[in-house]
Amino acid sequence: KQALEATPWHLDALPIGAGVLIFLFGLHIWTRKHKIDELRGLVRGFQTVKGPPSEPEELEKLAEVISASRQGYRDLIDSLDQLIFTTSLDGELRAVNQRVAEALDLSYSEVVGHRLDEFFDEPRIENLKDSIARFTERRHWSGTVRGREKNTGKVRYLDCVLQAIVKDGKVVGASGLARDITA
Repeated sequence: KQALEATPWHLDALPIGAGVLIFLFGLHIWTRKHKIDELRGLVRGFQTVKGPPSEPEELEKLAEVISASRQGYRDLIDSLDQLIFTTSLDGELRAVNQRVAEALDLSYSEVVGHRLDEFFDEPRIENLKDSIARFTERRHWSGTVRGREKNTGKVRYLDCVLQAIVKDGKVVGASGLARDITA
């Protein structure tokens, strides 16, 4: 506590900064959703056509739009200094930004599709059952997490914000934004 009080940083601005970041992220997601809706309309147009498309250029345009959308989203997420991830409720990492892979000193492919307990001794997923139940009820959580890496034993403290991923009215995972506050 004394170390936090002695720090020259004003932690009072942290919730405001996190709120602004979440707002900007939401705005970006809304923009991407608009582009995806345009793509869906284009795809519906392809589906109503009987037989092969009349123009091969139409297929090329669709492929270019999809590729540009994915790359733009990826560039935005990777440009942020925060650790950004999505995980299933059982701890499987579904997506991460480049900062997560760098923090674990692994490649992107060595992280995505793997479980958190493959990288961390603490916290253990089996010890979080009550916390996961509360999260699925409230659909939001923020706080500090203490994690100990398996390969190095290094302890990190992360300031985290989690938001529920909901599918068909049921919480199926979490998207997260974390900042390493160990120092």
